[in-house]
Amino acid sequence: MRNTCSYCQRHFKRAEHLTRHLRIHTKERPFRCGCGATFSRRDLLTRHWRISKHGDDEVSPPEYARRGPAVDSPVNDGLPAEDGFLAQAHSLDIPTGAVIDNHHDDGLEVFLEFLNFMDGVGLPAHWSPTRGLDLDAAGSVRDSEGPDALDANGIGTPFSTWLPSAPAENEASCAIPLRDSVDSDTSGRTYVVTEAERSLLFLSLETFRSSIPDFKLPSRHALTRYLISFFEGFHSHLLFIHEPTFKPSGTPLELTLAMCSAGAQYCFERRVAEQLFHAANAIVFARLRYEETSFGPQIRSLIRLHNSSLREDVPSARRGDPWAPLDTIKTLLILVGYATWEVVGLLQQSFALRQLLVHCLRDIGLAEESHQPTSPGSNGLTWEQWIEKESARRSKLIAFCYVNVHSIAYDVHPMLWCSELHLRLPCSTDRWQARSASQWANLERQDDKDQMLFQEALSLLLYSTDEAITIQPNPSPLGNYVLLHALLQRIHIVRELSLHASCGAATMPAPELQIIGRGLRCWTLMWQQAPESGLNPNNKSGPVPFTSSALLGIAYVRLALNIGPFRHLELRDPSSIALGLTRLPNIERNDSLFSALLYSTHALSVPVRLGIDRVARSQAFFWSVQHALSGFECAVFLAKWLCSLHTPSQNHTAILFEDRILLWIRRIVEEAYAVVDFDEPDLEVPTDPFSLGLVVLMIWSRFFQGNTQWPFIVILGKSLQKHGESLQERRQFEGQSLLQ
Repeated sequence: MRNTCSYCQRHFKRAEHLTRHLRIHTKERPFRCGCGATFSRRDLLTRHWRISKHGDDEVSPPEYARRGPAVDSPVNDGLPAEDGFLAQAHSLDIPTGAVIDNHHDDGLEVFLEFLNFMDGVGLPAHWSPTRGLDLDAAGSVRDSEGPDALDANGIGTPFSTWLPSAPAENEASCAIPLRDSVDSDTSGRTYVVTEAERSLLFLSLETFRSSIPDFKLPSRHALTRYLISFFEGFHSHLLFIHEPTFKPSGTPLELTLAMCSAGAQYCFERRVAEQLFHAANAIVFARLRYEETSFGPQIRSLIRLHNSSLREDVPSARRGDPWAPLDTIKTLLILVGYATWEVVGLLQQSFALRQLLVHCLRDIGLAEESHQPTSPGSNGLTWEQWIEKESARRSKLIAFCYVNVHSIAYDVHPMLWCSELHLRLPCSTDRWQARSASQWANLERQDDKDQMLFQEALSLLLYSTDEAITIQPNPSPLGNYVLLHALLQRIHIVRELSLHASCGAATMPAPELQIIGRGLRCWTLMWQQAPESGLNPNNKSGPVPFTSSALLGIAYVRLALNIGPFRHLELRDPSSIALGLTRLPNIERNDSLFSALLYSTHALSVPVRLGIDRVARSQAFFWSVQHALSGFECAVFLAKWLCSLHTPSQNHTAILFEDRILLWIRRIVEEAYAVVDFDEPDLEVPTDPFSLGLVVLMIWSRFFQGNTQWPFIVILGKSLQKHGESLQERRQFEGQSLLQ
């Protein structure tokens, strides 16, 4: 084989595995922290960075050290102390021979890799449901992680790790969560609507009165409430409007109304939300009718086909209001984001608005502006000019992401290809959230490097031969989110091209599986390395890293099973959705499923760890609909796998892995049964995999149906409930057939 270790003659299927293995022999530790500590892997460096809390000290961020001899450290059986890769094999009770055998099992390597990553996303690599726990390793874990790391029986628990904290009880019923004291005072926020600003909005509204004759503008208090909820809820997952400088008086009417529409949804005022949506939608088309010379012929034809009432001329006085073509992009993006998860009628409008959004994006342009400074940093730009450019960049990138969400949710062909994006990745969170020109200037002096171009970063993820790639500067959480959507789009397109017309199933070509798999692994390492990446949705980056971790689960599930064409979520009918799920193709149990199973199990542990009922009723501000989509697919995939385990596997590695996953799921179910008030009291954790699969569906169904924010999520819960009932009925029917 080509990838052979020159020291021990061990073989590897991938060059990056060999590179990492060689460091065991050479004692090389190329990943260096600013405090002087060195590590053999990037994820170990990131873990050290977080545990040691260097973010609170004036220590430079982790960096990639120059290759060369590193400081020696105590070793055990020839393994560097920091390199826990093979050491985990002992803590997992996996025979050593299975790891060090020259005929290396690549599936086991993937299993250990993902255990490493779980430590970064909330599921500790040291935890294993095996009965034969290494007591020495357990002792070190207990010392480092605290008394909760292991339970009384000496078996690890998936709940010992840090995960996002559920809102406090006094926050569960609040529409707006509490924040740090720095941000809790809303008096300094520029989006508090004054009576004078409402009067200006009213005057603007009168200009468009012919388009919305019956619409009544809410009070200034209601408008303020909606805008605050928009920034706290909807916008915290997207971050494309510059909050520190936003003012209703400096914003076009339709954009303000669109923001209020999404905000009203987060205030549970659905009737008002829909009224604001229709008003903003009507004004958008009236605006486009008047400003049609700013766009191309396709948009002009769409406008003329929209509604005959919009043919009336808009008064020329509108020329003086604060409008630019980019404002239309922002407005359409919010309107699409709101309508995507609503009833069928609004969903259909979201598809039409999505088409209009894509045409507007192409007319405005999806490349960096030609007059942008070519020297590093933002030289020559004032804060206001920089905000305008960065906001334009973010609006276009996030519009691409939300168009891609349509493909994920409704299995529609992507309307905007990632190959069309020739923009830089978004800037860091600190720079974007700077509240003054002086604060922004200080951050500029500290780091004046421009982010990498999107196409260059994506090319590195997909085609780099070394998984330890370096994208400098580190992409922000939003940049990582955009790159992950590009990988998801590639999965969708490859699936479509591989579709078998006879059965609707699709087997991905092995070369594409390798390319995308390597891209996801590189993305994961890059995500771990970024100091801003963390699963706490209340951190300065908001819930964006948390959302990315959910999308990563979708990516791995989609690599293992193409669920999209069978869900029919656009019907909003639980019976139809459940019927489609029963037609899913069978899962082939092989090593390629390891990663999808790990992420699906981790996804199940999150709501259980936080408290199913508590989080379901207070999740609006950090648990987006994208999380629900991820949980839905993970639930269906995990249940499908569990219900297929009645046939023994012939793969020894798969048997070991399946045993651990089963024990892991049982521990999660035990926790859920202990605290959740299910309809039947004194439930016992099932022992057979099929019944365990039904319980997985029941837990997710309970969680989704407790949502009070989006009716769409409740539909997902009802669909899982009906799917479980259908599986149970089929099992009973098959059992009766065998008895006859």
